[in-house]
Amino acid sequence: MEEIQNYNDPANQENSPIASAISNDNIQAPDSQSPNPAAAPANLAVTSHTDIQIEDQPILAAANKIHSNNSVLQFEGLQFLRKSLSKVDNPPIDDVIKTGICQHIISLAYEKDDDKFLFEATWLFTNILSGSSEQGSYLLKLGVLPFLFTVFKKNNYDIKEQVMWAFGNVAGDSAKCRDTILNHEKFNYVYEFLAEVDFQKQSVIRTLSWVVSNFIRGKPQPKLDKVIPLFSFLERVILGIHDVEALTDATWGCSYLTDIDGSLPIFKNELFLEKIIQQLSSNNASLQISSLRTLGNISSSLPNSYEIMFRLGFLDKIDELILCPKKNVRKEICWMLSNICAEKKEAVEGLLERKVYEKLLKVLKEDSEDVKKEAIWVIGNTATVCDAEQARRVAQIGLIGEMISLVDKMKASQKVVLEGLTEYFGKDKNIVGSEERNRLIRVLDRVIEEGENSDKAVSLRLMLLDINNGEGNN
Repeated sequence: MEEIQNYNDPANQENSPIASAISNDNIQAPDSQSPNPAAAPANLAVTSHTDIQIEDQPILAAANKIHSNNSVLQFEGLQFLRKSLSKVDNPPIDDVIKTGICQHIISLAYEKDDDKFLFEATWLFTNILSGSSEQGSYLLKLGVLPFLFTVFKKNNYDIKEQVMWAFGNVAGDSAKCRDTILNHEKFNYVYEFLAEVDFQKQSVIRTLSWVVSNFIRGKPQPKLDKVIPLFSFLERVILGIHDVEALTDATWGCSYLTDIDGSLPIFKNELFLEKIIQQLSSNNASLQISSLRTLGNISSSLPNSYEIMFRLGFLDKIDELILCPKKNVRKEICWMLSNICAEKKEAVEGLLERKVYEKLLKVLKEDSEDVKKEAIWVIGNTATVCDAEQARRVAQIGLIGEMISLVDKMKASQKVVLEGLTEYFGKDKNIVGSEERNRLIRVLDRVIEEGENSDKAVSLRLMLLDINNGEGNN
């Protein structure tokens, strides 16, 4: 049977951080070397500035100021547009795009090289990039990405922070947009900035944690060599920051990184692992789940990692997680346990000694179907590595009897249940008494009649008949 199940797909992560508003793959990556003007989307007709009448509306008046030759008016117009787009509800992004002013702002910013103007321009573009994919696409095609990398090199911390926020909005839109940033020839500016960032500024670290997480998030996954250097920042956040929001985003970033082949050797720092384990006691479900994802990915791919986790206190956290009132947390801990118990019988022994399997019986009896599904993987994976004595202890708890009850009740997990039961009877043919075996035979008859998984049901039925016949002969 399949021993390790890993479903760390960001597309299915209910509690993972989501980029601002942009939500699909419609953005086409621009030519990073050619900031040429792009046509506005079809439903966003651009108005020539010569047609703008100041009395039409304040946004058009502001655009007209930016088109003037007066630096003071240009800045006033730009700041007005930026403030207009900073509204929480329904920012008028389409109206700004329709004026056709964005390309002119990029050109002016290159010419002026004025920090105040650059900051306002970057903030304006960040707000537009927080909109829909169509709105972001329009701006990217104008060449905003090369502009952002150019101003990122300025010796101005506020501008750098604002550029990073813009990058986070772009990267959060799609894997294609994310890779456009990661593969940019000047992306090393990001590494340099993260290495020197001031960790005393909590709001900045909160923003950057979200941005870096978006650099790693998404399928297809980014190239490992592009995102490995980002781990040092995430590790600093997790080891040195107490802000829950920053910790949550940083830990999601680590969960994405641990899911990329070849990344696991960097996660051997025991101080880091201990902090992730401590986060399991958080009252924040998203922080708990991202921590479980990180640890689960490590345990599924890094041999003997369970030994380190057990030593660092993971076993002390299991009860509260399995009994957690939040369903997603219960589901995640069961998924992680399915990875741990697939390693070695020593891992199973640790879970048996801490009476984890008793808690899993409660899950199988009372929990929702999707949580039961993960718990079934724990019992099934246990069967692949446990010895006969451990198998009998699992049966004494009542888990084999419950698995028998679930054969035709949990259709989606029927294959795993049948394979697990076959393993258990292979470890000890008398793991349950004749009454339970006969009950299972009757259940298997129904499975065979239904057709699905009939081959496994037939094989297990023959095994049980042989056991019964052996008892009769004795």
